[in-house]
Amino acid sequence: MKKLLLLILCLAFLPLFAAQAEGAAFLCDVHPEVKAFFTQSKFNDLTITNYIVAQGTKSGDYAFAIGRKKNQTLLYGFEKKDDSFRYWLLSGTALPQQKGDFSLWIEDEWTYYSSSEGHSRYVKGPVLMIEWHDEKDETQMLLVYANEGTSGQWRLKYVNQTSTLRDTPVFSVLVYEDHLHYLTQNGRSLGKAEGYVQTNMRYLNLSALPSSLQAAQEKLSSAPVIPWGSELVGQEISFEGGQKFPVYSGPGTNYVRAAEGKATVSTNDWIQVFGTENGYALIQYAISADHMRFGYIDEKYLPKGHTVSALTLENAAATMVNPCALTDDPLYSRQAVRQMAGGEKVVWLAQLGNDVYIETKGENPQRGFVHADDVAKHIQDFQQTATLETDWYKITAILTLQGGETRVDMLLEYAEGETHLPNGYAALCNQKVSSWNDIPGAESPFLHSFSMLIPDVDENTRIIALCPLYDGQYQFDEALQFILP
Repeated sequence: MKKLLLLILCLAFLPLFAAQAEGAAFLCDVHPEVKAFFTQSKFNDLTITNYIVAQGTKSGDYAFAIGRKKNQTLLYGFEKKDDSFRYWLLSGTALPQQKGDFSLWIEDEWTYYSSSEGHSRYVKGPVLMIEWHDEKDETQMLLVYANEGTSGQWRLKYVNQTSTLRDTPVFSVLVYEDHLHYLTQNGRSLGKAEGYVQTNMRYLNLSALPSSLQAAQEKLSSAPVIPWGSELVGQEISFEGGQKFPVYSGPGTNYVRAAEGKATVSTNDWIQVFGTENGYALIQYAISADHMRFGYIDEKYLPKGHTVSALTLENAAATMVNPCALTDDPLYSRQAVRQMAGGEKVVWLAQLGNDVYIETKGENPQRGFVHADDVAKHIQDFQQTATLETDWYKITAILTLQGGETRVDMLLEYAEGETHLPNGYAALCNQKVSSWNDIPGAESPFLHSFSMLIPDVDENTRIIALCPLYDGQYQFDEALQFILP
C-alpha cells in the first residue's frame, strides 16, 4: 500500500517537474521557434509577458518579446531567416526597469506634430510602439522605435513620460543621433541639446537619457575631429549601454589613474578607440559636455566583432624644453593633470596635431599630452667622423649624439712654422650659430685638441656644419659637414 501511495505521489508531481524543465513561462502566444528558443533551463525563472511581430521592414521581419526575470525587464529580438525567427538581440537597458505592465503594437508610420508651433517628425514604419505604466498607474511611458534602414538597427525616435508623482520627472523628447529636442506635454518646444546620442536598441541605456533640457545640455557632447596628419587615429565603437570600466593613463594598473584614482568611462556616451597595447585599449571619451579624456581600458571590455589594431608608438627619448601642464584632454578643455618641469626626461610616444603624447618616468608613470613646442625628441644615438685637409692644416672631427647630448671632439694638426690657422670654430645648426669655441693652446708641438657641445640638435636637424673662424670671420670653404640620418 505504501509503495502504491508513493507511486501515485510521484505521478502527481511529474507534470511539475516537466514544466520546470521547459524553461520560460508564457503569458502570451509566440511562434513555435521562439518558444523553442526559451525552452532551456537557464530561462526557468523568466516569464514572457508580451510578444509582437514587425513585418515588412527594409531589412526583413522581426519579432520582439518582453520577459520579466526577478527584478529585471528584458527585451528579446528575433530576426526572420529562412522562414524562421532566430535569436538576434538581448537588451536589459532598452526598457523601463521598474515593475509594471507593458503593451506592444506596430504602426505603419508615426508622426509627431505640434499644431501650436508647427514642428513635426515623420517616421516611416513599421514602427514598434511600447507603452509602460507602473503597478499603481501613477507613471506612464511611451517609447517609439523604428527600423528605417537596411542594416537591421532599430533606433529610438521618441520618449514621453507622464506621472502624478512629485519626484518623478515629466518629459517629452524627440530623439535624434546628434541631438535631443525637448517639448512640453502640449507640444511646445523647450529647446535642443546638441551632441552624440546612442539610439541603437542594442546599445541604448534608457535610464541614461537626460530627463530635462538642462541635464542634456550639461551632458551631451560630440566626439572631436582628430587633427589631420595625427599619428593617433581613432574609430567610434558602440558599447552596450549601462556599463562602466576603470580608466588608467597608460596600458596597465601601475599607471596613474586620473580623477584621484577614480577615472571611469561610461558606455552610455560616445567612445573612440585608437588601438591596443599590452592588453589595454587606448580610448577617448566624454566626461561632460566640455571635458573629455584619453586613457586606457582593459581590452577584454571591447565589444565582440570589432577589429582593433595594435598601437604604433615611437617610444623615443625626449626632454621637456619648458615647464608646462600635462593634459589628458588635448582637444577640448586642456585641463591639467600634472605640471611638467623643464629638463624633465620623458618618453615621446606620438603626435596629435600640435601636441605630443608623452609618458613620464617613475614607478607610477603617467601618459598625457603637451604642446609640441614644450618637448624635444632626442634623435637616435649616432657617431660620425669628418676630415678636411688643406695646404696649411688637417682637421679631424668626431660628432657623437648620445643620450640626447650632441658633442664634437676635434683634432687640429699642422706643419711646423705654419701661421695660416683658424683661431676658433663655430657650429651651425638649423640655420643658426648654435655654439662656438676658441682653439686652445697647443697640447704638444703642432697639435691642438678641443671639444664643444651643440645644444640645438633635434629631430628636424639634418646638417651640422663646423666652420673655422679667422679673427672672427667665417671661412665657409674650409667647413666640415655632418649629414644626420
